[in-house]
Amino acid sequence: MNGTRWVYSTAGTAHGRVIALVLFASWLGFVLFIAWNHVVWRDEVRALSLALQGENVFAMLKGIHGEGHPAVWYLLLRGAHALVSRPEILQIVALIVASAAILLLVLRSPFSLPLIALILVGPFAIFEYSVMARNYGISMLLLFLLATFYERHRDRGFLIGALLFLLANCNAHSVLLVGAFLLFWLVD
Repeated sequence: MNGTRWVYSTAGTAHGRVIALVLFASWLGFVLFIAWNHVVWRDEVRALSLALQGENVFAMLKGIHGEGHPAVWYLLLRGAHALVSRPEILQIVALIVASAAILLLVLRSPFSLPLIALILVGPFAIFEYSVMARNYGISMLLLFLLATFYERHRDRGFLIGALLFLLANCNAHSVLLVGAFLLFWLVD
């Protein structure tokens, strides 16, 4: 070992950043392979169907009223489908959101690289929030963005407030997280 540390900080050295990017590339390759072989489930496709209903965004929002899921996922799907009108856009949006979250994790988190590697091989990072085209990946991305920007922007409420607003409109679980985070922010 000769004094070599096995725990690299991604924030510290260029070597640590290279290892972090290799971890990200490995994760992305594995997730793309799984996504390529994933048969999209009915509830995943239903979200795309709901996002495409109505002549405009307001009609779509009216159509999803009472659906049980907030609008951010549907808005992302509708916007992406307007750019590329293919059904595969459902999985592409999920992969882009998850990739952005994981890239934030590997490059900006204070965790050691072995811990980050463990997170990346977990079922949430590999399948639940990336391959499965649902709205949970957005929550992961927004929470990582909150963690990244909180310290610098906690006294200027606009960015943190906008991120919390978006997070509250991702899914029901995120609404609870927003309430807890608002309480923390008030105490802080």
